[in-house]
Amino acid sequence: MPLPTPELIVQPPNGRTLVNIDTIFRTEAAPFRRTVTLLGHRVTFDIKAQEFRWTLGDGHTMTTTEPGVAYAEQTPRSQYVAYRYTTAGKVHLGLTTVWGADWSLDGGPFQPVPGTVQMDAPTQPLEILEARPQLVSYH
Repeated sequence: MPLPTPELIVQPPNGRTLVNIDTIFRTEAAPFRRTVTLLGHRVTFDIKAQEFRWTLGDGHTMTTTEPGVAYAEQTPRSQYVAYRYTTAGKVHLGLTTVWGADWSLDGGPFQPVPGTVQMDAPTQPLEILEARPQLVSYH
C-alpha cells in the first residue's frame, strides 16, 4: 500500500535562515483510511504518522509526535517544531516520517498492525547566515 512521500517545509523559505533565530520545520502528514479486498474480505486500514525524526544537519536531531505548523502571529512558540542554529554555515536537512496503522476485517473491531513503516523526505540544503548590525547616520 503506497504511503505519501513526506515533504520537509522550512520557514523562512528559500533555503536561508539566520543564526540565533528560530527556524521552523513542518510537514504534511494527515491520517488517512484505505480499504482493500484480500481473499474476498474487506480489510480497512487507518493509517497515521506516529513520529517525525528531524535531522538538522549540524549534528543535532529532534523527534516529535506532531508534524509542526506554519508560522502565524498568534501561534504560541510551543506549537512549533523549531530550532536555533548557533553558527553560520551550510547544512543538509532530513526528515523521516514513521507511519503506523490499525486494521479491521469486514467491518470488525480495529487492531494494531505490528510494526511501522519509515518514509524519508528528500534532503534539503539550508544556508545559515549571520546578520551583522551596521551603524548608519540619518537626518
